[in-house]
Amino acid sequence: ACDCGVQFSARGARVRVLTIHDPAPPYTAPPYPAPLGNRGEGVLVDGPAPPDSLYLRAFRGGWDGVVAMYHDQGHIPQKLIAFEDAVNVTLGLPIIRTAVDHGTAFDIAGKGLADPTNMVKAIDYAIRTAAGKAAS
Repeated sequence: ACDCGVQFSARGARVRVLTIHDPAPPYTAPPYPAPLGNRGEGVLVDGPAPPDSLYLRAFRGGWDGVVAMYHDQGHIPQKLIAFEDAVNVTLGLPIIRTAVDHGTAFDIAGKGLADPTNMVKAIDYAIRTAAGKAAS
């Protein structure tokens, strides 16, 4: 199982696991059981859930985190909802890994136009995760 308890400040975190989209229930299980294995660690993990409307509900406070099954399933809605504020967190690694949730912006590189907000938020989240305060 991934270390979601540490990444989401353990007790009481609510995480929803997406499915590879099916048009109707029953939804298919995730291709690997790792996110669901954290149920005993105090992380409230639910799923699999259909991805088409979940992100808006999560953005409105329904869950603390969403586990996507592949890159575009997670990044596209996250960028639409919170482009400047989104932080990409990779779970299940032996290290804390956060990153900005956008590309490298080669079109504005070296022009003094880049907004560092996203990078600052990714670094701050990594620091708070290391201190056990990520969800606060």
